[in-house]
Amino acid sequence: MALMACFLLLALIMACIQADNPAELATSRVWDIFLGLLLAIAIVLLGVGKNSIRTTLGRAAVAGLLVSGSLLFWHAMIARARWTLPRRHVAANLVKVTRIGIQDYVEDCGSLPTSEQGLTALMTNPGVAGWAGPYVEKAWLIDPWGNALQFETLENRASVWSKGRDGLSGTDDDIRQEVVEHTSGIDC
Repeated sequence: MALMACFLLLALIMACIQADNPAELATSRVWDIFLGLLLAIAIVLLGVGKNSIRTTLGRAAVAGLLVSGSLLFWHAMIARARWTLPRRHVAANLVKVTRIGIQDYVEDCGSLPTSEQGLTALMTNPGVAGWAGPYVEKAWLIDPWGNALQFETLENRASVWSKGRDGLSGTDDDIRQEVVEHTSGIDC
């Protein structure tokens, strides 16, 4: 009985463990499997002499698989729920990082990139004096739906946006930020 109480306490502790990174998730998986094996061994030890070997081993295998499988599933779902960000939030962050890259470009080069130069001016020097980039990574210019971020300049104002889930510019789900260039600097 004491062995089963210890096992239940261990199972409860394992169910409460949360993995904050892939290494911790891998460690919890090892412990989940170990706990299932430990239960199977406990059932074999407690069942010897009371039941046939076949019955005891069958119960041990089923209990071990159920416990290990349940804990593995539990930890995988918890990790997925904690690690998954909504696509809209990811897109908003990408647009913001790109806007900051544009601000840094303006500080270094003295003006906004032109619409013709586009966002590639943030990754490769378009031949502008003072360029000190790259200001963004190429991967940051693709939104979570696989669409390239959009960019345009009008006079002293630049807009950068994600077309959103529908992939169409000018709709309600667009995620947009603007940069305004002033003679004394930039305003967002």
